[in-house]
Amino acid sequence: MQIEEILAQLENNTKEFPRLALERAIEERETITSILIEILDKLSNNLEELLEKSDYILHIHALYLLAQFREVAAYPTIDLLQN
Repeated sequence: MQIEEILAQLENNTKEFPRLALERAIEERETITSILIEILDKLSNNLEELLEKSDYILHIHALYLLAQFREVAAYPTIDLLQN
């Protein structure tokens, strides 16, 4: 499973837990970390767009993965999302 496929499976709520995609994301930690931070950065600048997508949950998975990775580089972006 490529990074694009992982992100696609994590993007929307399908009512099924995306275990395989999350496992692959964890395996691809080095590659996916900067992508997840970038996704959160874009969302922090377009929160209205997020509200329009009712099934969108990639940001939730991104926060979960970055927390699991204990990724300090994500802190400024996460702080922006809180405000």
